[in-house]
Amino acid sequence: MFSVNDTIRWYETLDRNLGGKASSLVRLFTAPGVTHCGGGMGLEKVDALSALVEWVENDKAPASLTASVNAANKELPSSWSPERTRPLCPWPTYAKYLSGDPEKSTSFECATP
Repeated sequence: MFSVNDTIRWYETLDRNLGGKASSLVRLFTAPGVTHCGGGMGLEKVDALSALVEWVENDKAPASLTASVNAANKELPSSWSPERTRPLCPWPTYAKYLSGDPEKSTSFECATP
């Protein structure tokens, strides 16, 4: 069984082998709290296919993906808004809160650790 850490190691090895240019060919987006096949305490609804099509057909690589709550997920805290969204940032960046409504992805930016 593979974990997100295995995928991160694969990506970092690829990036080293490509002289730091892996992001020109592939992007790694992690979804904190989401288990391998969905569920878990995280935002699991993401339209990655549209981002991939945009990259392949129009040469526009995704700077981030927007993830949202799956209202049917019984593992989510009751304190979360059913409209909660967050940016999923390309590895190794992460979603950093800036200001505004903490339930909206527009209140965050992708930042370098």
